[in-house]
Amino acid sequence: MIHDNFCLMDKKQKIMGYFRIARHGFGDGLIVDESSHVTSEAAACIISFMKKLALQRKKPHLRFNLSPVHSLARRAIAAGAEVNVRYAFQIRIGNMLRLLTQLRPLLENVSMKALLRD
Repeated sequence: MIHDNFCLMDKKQKIMGYFRIARHGFGDGLIVDESSHVTSEAAACIISFMKKLALQRKKPHLRFNLSPVHSLARRAIAAGAEVNVRYAFQIRIGNMLRLLTQLRPLLENVSMKALLRD
């Protein structure tokens, strides 16, 4: 997917967080599908920015593809956003080899049980 990436900066130009808006996505809203955790004040600034961007892009609403406990989602919910969990969350696996190495005993055990059952 193609995203527009935004950094949230403080008055000293230090990066305090980020969020990503999908250029194309499922549905017709402006979609935030990734964000660092931010303060409530920063979340309000992000939501305000998104509203302006949604108007520019002729998007009828905002959508947050984030967990309902995410700081940005919590701020949106507090402002009246509807919670509608439809999708599983995606995660980025930074080291696939390490993950598979750690899971190997579990996967081998499951595979062996399946073989014995069949």
